[in-house]
Amino acid sequence: MGYQHFALAVSLPLTALTAEQFAAVLERLVGGGRRIDFRGASSESDADIVAAVVAVDDPSMPRLFECWSYAGLEELGPYPDLRFAVELWRGYGADSHCDFHPFAADGLDSRLRHRFLACERGQWWVATVDVPSLSGREDFRLVRPVELPAGTAAA
Repeated sequence: MGYQHFALAVSLPLTALTAEQFAAVLERLVGGGRRIDFRGASSESDADIVAAVVAVDDPSMPRLFECWSYAGLEELGPYPDLRFAVELWRGYGADSHCDFHPFAADGLDSRLRHRFLACERGQWWVATVDVPSLSGREDFRLVRPVELPAGTAAA
């Protein structure tokens, strides 16, 4: 086991979800034997898994969820962010934006910047975002549907 970290943006306002609900999703995925702490400071916790929700001032913006563990998150497989996003969709209907992973690069223009994977209404997409420097508004675009690798989503 070793240090692992993942983060994802969740479109459902996280103020509507409690730390206990997020802990329940993690417990379903990693088993009930792990101690989960939502204080958000890994150096101050002796829990197996530490998680935090990064608040933003604008309630219309996605919120960032972060999770890290020195005990390892092997139960989540090679794509813990995607696995967690699948469970958030199943449990709460929350759309998520996750890191871009190489399995999704097939046929994608390598010049595209700011790529990520988006779970929108339960469907996975390769997506891009452009943030013009003057306006600050994001131009979000779903590029193409993508299939997750076998075993990413729990049955």
